[in-house]
Amino acid sequence: MAYYMNTNMISDSESDDDSSYVSYDDQMYEYTDAEGRPYLDTLIPVRLYRQPPPPEAPIEHISCTRLTMLTDLSTGEEIPYDILDKYDDYAIAQQVYTNIKEETIKAEKMAPFLEFQKKADAATAKMKHDAFMAKLPKFSTGYLKKLKDAEEKLKKPPQASIQFCPWKKGVTASNTDRNAWNGSRRNGGGKRKIATLQQMNSATAASERATAKRIRQKSNKVKNEEDQIKRLETIARISRQMVPVIQKVEEPQTEETDFQKFKREELEHAKCIQRDKLKTTESDLIHDKKIYQAKRNNEILNISDKIDKIDKIDKIDKWETVGEKKKKQLTDSIAQSMYVSYRSNRGSVFKNKTYVTTDQGGEKTRLCKSVTVPGGICRHNGRCKFAHTPNDLKVIPCSFGDRCRRVKEINGKWTNVDSQICPFGHTGESDDKMLLCERIGMVLTTPRKIVDTKPIVFNITIDQVGETIELIKRNRFVNVKLVFR
Repeated sequence: MAYYMNTNMISDSESDDDSSYVSYDDQMYEYTDAEGRPYLDTLIPVRLYRQPPPPEAPIEHISCTRLTMLTDLSTGEEIPYDILDKYDDYAIAQQVYTNIKEETIKAEKMAPFLEFQKKADAATAKMKHDAFMAKLPKFSTGYLKKLKDAEEKLKKPPQASIQFCPWKKGVTASNTDRNAWNGSRRNGGGKRKIATLQQMNSATAASERATAKRIRQKSNKVKNEEDQIKRLETIARISRQMVPVIQKVEEPQTEETDFQKFKREELEHAKCIQRDKLKTTESDLIHDKKIYQAKRNNEILNISDKIDKIDKIDKIDKWETVGEKKKKQLTDSIAQSMYVSYRSNRGSVFKNKTYVTTDQGGEKTRLCKSVTVPGGICRHNGRCKFAHTPNDLKVIPCSFGDRCRRVKEINGKWTNVDSQICPFGHTGESDDKMLLCERIGMVLTTPRKIVDTKPIVFNITIDQVGETIELIKRNRFVNVKLVFR
């Protein structure tokens, strides 16, 4: 069953209580059932809400403790309300206020001291800064002036140069006037900031440069003369100061010891022996009639010079025999290599090679490179030391034999493994030279062009033999024939 309540609710009695805005109605309400038949129900209290009236003035609710506190403070000093609101106990609030007041008084008393301490710290920092700046290197007057000028220049607004603003001088840019600045940069205009060629090559500019050069040379000459005078004065002053320092101290005469006496006698004895030998040689030369007079005079003069040198000897140089080193140091070989060319010692590198040398008493053990190129021509002609045909070739067996890594046997024939070719013979190639020639790459279809040159004939006399030999060596002639007249 569904119930529907009418919305026409009228309240006959309302409560006048300001604290509560709720009222109850005793009216009988009419209800209907699902079929619309009305029936009456019991009294239902209905709560109605109404808008409260606006407050006329704020009402402050004061607690009993605060009221007591305000009453006690009526005769004494007042405590701020913000402190009283935090604490309900008057004693605690009074203690807090007293502490705040004491701290305020203490801060007021310490304010002058704090200000003085602040000024003292600032003065100390300034003194430290001044001391640090005093230790730094001082700038010269000229450098400080440059810095000041640069600073003033930065303060000034930038201005265009007058040579780039010809209209300020009443000059217009044209093709005939070279002094006017051309603003176009297509052909390089505007890049130059120097005077034009006409100004630089003028007679007035040349005379001005010559005058300035003469003045500069004259001033430099005067300055150099003054510097030279100052330099000489400085040298003279230092020389006068160094006289007592350089003055020699006379050594006191001491008696000769036994050892010094022994050394002196030994030196005199050695000099006597050498002088006797030279004098004997001199006497032999004088009485030797087989020597030419000029040569004898020169020898005698040299012997006299040697005797004078012996008299000037102050001590005897003795040589002591030192044991030979068993191990050769590395520095010896390094020092030796500095004076020996690379190619002069190159043959020692190939002494311990495993392959056999190709030098077989002048026989041709290698093929010429020209035979491995189709249509190749030997540039040595008939003087070539290599073989051009299989008959001229003498096969040298490979020292590695079948273990050679450059060849490989395939179907009974030796084939090169890679681009490196072994020029020596292997099994079967010594008997059949054609196999070796084919493996090396000799072109047998193209005939070799070998040109036999005629000998160079020299028709000379016996007196011209030396000159002819020098000519042959100089030009490196090989096939030469000498005919004597």
